[in-house]
Amino acid sequence: MKALIVSLESFQKGEVPPEVQAYIASCGGKGPLILLDESSKIKTNEPCKETKKSRRTQAVLKLSRTGERGILTGTLMSISPVNAYDQLNFMRDGFFPESMYAFAERYVVRRSLRSVRGARTTLGEDDWHAIRRRLARASWHEGQLRGTIESVCSFYGLSMDSIRHIIEHREYTPFKHLDELWSRIGTSCLRVERSSVLDTPPVVYRTVPVRLTAEQRKLYKELQEMHCTEDTVAGNPLELYIRFQDICNGYRPVDDEDGNTSLEPLGESPKLDALAEEIEALGGAQAVVWCSRSALLYDAAERLRKAGVSVGIYDGKIGKKEREDYYGAFARGEIQVLLINQASGAYGLDRLGKADYEFYLSSSYSVEQRVQSERRIMRGEVRTTKFVTDIVCQGTCEDRVTRALRLGKELVGSGAVDPSVFRLAEEE
Repeated sequence: MKALIVSLESFQKGEVPPEVQAYIASCGGKGPLILLDESSKIKTNEPCKETKKSRRTQAVLKLSRTGERGILTGTLMSISPVNAYDQLNFMRDGFFPESMYAFAERYVVRRSLRSVRGARTTLGEDDWHAIRRRLARASWHEGQLRGTIESVCSFYGLSMDSIRHIIEHREYTPFKHLDELWSRIGTSCLRVERSSVLDTPPVVYRTVPVRLTAEQRKLYKELQEMHCTEDTVAGNPLELYIRFQDICNGYRPVDDEDGNTSLEPLGESPKLDALAEEIEALGGAQAVVWCSRSALLYDAAERLRKAGVSVGIYDGKIGKKEREDYYGAFARGEIQVLLINQASGAYGLDRLGKADYEFYLSSSYSVEQRVQSERRIMRGEVRTTKFVTDIVCQGTCEDRVTRALRLGKELVGSGAVDPSVFRLAEEE
C-alpha cells in the first residue's frame, strides 16, 4: 500500500485506529510521511492538561513521534497564539519546549479570576480600556503611576510584561510578542495569502441591527440576573450563550423536570422580519443564509417560502440525500436561498460560489466555523464582489460576539468568560 487516507473523525474515540497502526507498522523503522489536513481541528484555545484536551486531539498527538510529519490549515492561529502549540508540536515533537501554560503567559495578556482559584484567562476588552484609563490618570506623577501599576498587577494578576504591552497599545490587542513567535516558527511554515495568488474583488461586510422586543428584553435581563454577577458567570458559558441567543432569535427557553430545554416561539421575530426584507431586496439573486440554531433555521425557511422564495435546507436533521439534493439544486441555480447550519456545512461545501450574498442569521461562537463558512462562497476563482451581512440584536452578547468574530477573536469558550460579554446594553 502506497498511501492511506483517514478522516480525523476516525480518531474520535481517543485511540489511533487499527488500520493506521497497521499501515505505520508496514512502513518499517523509518515510518510513513503523515500529512494532517485541517490541523486546526486539534488546536487548543486555552492552556490545559493533556487529559483535558479532546479525545481526538489526544489520539492524533500520539503520532507526533512517527515518521515525517506535516500540517495543512487555513487557520493556524484563528483565535489565539495558543492555537499553534499542539499543531506545531505534532509536526515536530518538542517544537515548543516550554509548557503550554508558559507559552500562553508569554504570548497572551492573561489575568487571574478572583472567583475561581488558580484560573487565568485572556484579559477582556472592557478591562483593557479600564486599565488604560487608570494608568493615564496616574501618568502625571511617577510615584503615583508606580503605585497604580502595582495595584493593577495585584488586582488582575497581570505580569509587568503585560502591563507594558497594554501601555504601548491603545487598541485592544491581547496577544503579544507575535513577531517573536513567527520568528520561532520560521521556515517551518509556508504562509500563502489568497490575495497573493489570486486577483479577487474585495469582500463587503454589513451589519443589520435589530432591536429586541419588550418581551425579549425582559427575558434577556431575567437570564442575565440569574447567571451573571459583576465578577462571575454562573454555569457553562457556552450553554449560557446559546440560551441568550435563543432569546435573541425570538424564543423562550423552557426547561422541564429532566433538564431538557424546549423553545417556545415569542409573538414577534425581528430577525426573521429583517431577513425577509433583505432577501426581497436581492430581487432574485442567490444567497446563502447561515444559522447555528435549528429552530430558527426551519422557521426562517417557512417564512421565506410563504413569501414565495425558493428555499433549500442543509442541516443534520434531514436525510443525507435530501441535503445533497438541495445543495445540488442551489449549485445549479434552481433555488434562490440555501439555509445552512454551520455545524453541518461550514466545511467542505465548495459549490456555493455562484452566490454573491451571505447572511448570518444566527452565528456560532467559533472563529474557525465563522472563517470556514464565510469562505464557502469564495471558493475557486472569484470575479464578483461578495457581500457578507450579519443580522444581530443590538447591545446583546451576540452583537459583541459577532464583532469579535470578524476580528478573529473568540469571546465565549469552555473556560472562564468575562461577564460583560453577556450584559445587555441600555437602550439609547
